[in-house]
Amino acid sequence: TRFPSLDGLRCLSILPVIWHHSTPRQLDGLLGRGPLGVHLFFAISGFLITTLLLRERRATGKVSLSGFYARRSLRIFPLYYAVLALYALRTGFFLPESAARSHFFASLPYYATYTGNWLVDYGVDHPVIFGFSWSLATEEQFYLLWPPLLAWAASRRGPAVFMLGLFALDL
Repeated sequence: TRFPSLDGLRCLSILPVIWHHSTPRQLDGLLGRGPLGVHLFFAISGFLITTLLLRERRATGKVSLSGFYARRSLRIFPLYYAVLALYALRTGFFLPESAARSHFFASLPYYATYTGNWLVDYGVDHPVIFGFSWSLATEEQFYLLWPPLLAWAASRRGPAVFMLGLFALDL
């Protein structure tokens, strides 16, 4: 089942990110809050995944982790790896030797394993090719951890307590 209103909210979360990346410099005030759109998008995604898993548990009495991971993999992996392969081909065959090119190939194993958000050095003085993958890596790590926790927690309070604990650790 779709949540049509969330499609509009997703659009509203993406627009500030596009705005942020199309401005020549970081803007002050409200116009400089584009990255908050990413947080909103993550919250929407978490809500949707949690809702799907809870509906499955209510309908069947359990959450099928293998079914969940199969659906996620078929939905995300083919396009992600096709785009990553195109970037590798473009970088290898069409870009001149440079620090950015070397950095991309050194980071390729992290992009391929969805660990770029942890292991790729983004603090370099050149553009990071495929650097946007940090958000996909973050989402995939959420998919890796959250469904088993939700399947394991019999009560509705277990995941909430866990998330509150994570928030407390982040303070």
